[in-house]
Amino acid sequence: AERTEIIFDKNAPNFVFEQKADNDYTQTPFFTYGTPQLNPNRELRFTPPLFDPVPKIWMVSAVYPLYVDNEFIGSLGEDAPLAP
Repeated sequence: AERTEIIFDKNAPNFVFEQKADNDYTQTPFFTYGTPQLNPNRELRFTPPLFDPVPKIWMVSAVYPLYVDNEFIGSLGEDAPLAP
């Protein structure tokens, strides 16, 4: 199966270099909340508070499914860090 993650955060430009090579967000709510299985109505969803081990912060993410030619290709997300 093909799998790709594109992660960009203008507040953390080195994010991609700070994670382990085997890091996989595709099995977390950051990604799965957009999948057809968990989001058949293709709606914007919010994750529960999640700890992201790369930047080492708690956050909530808005996740929106992406489709091309009616085929699910991934999720678009916007993170909101949670302050202590």
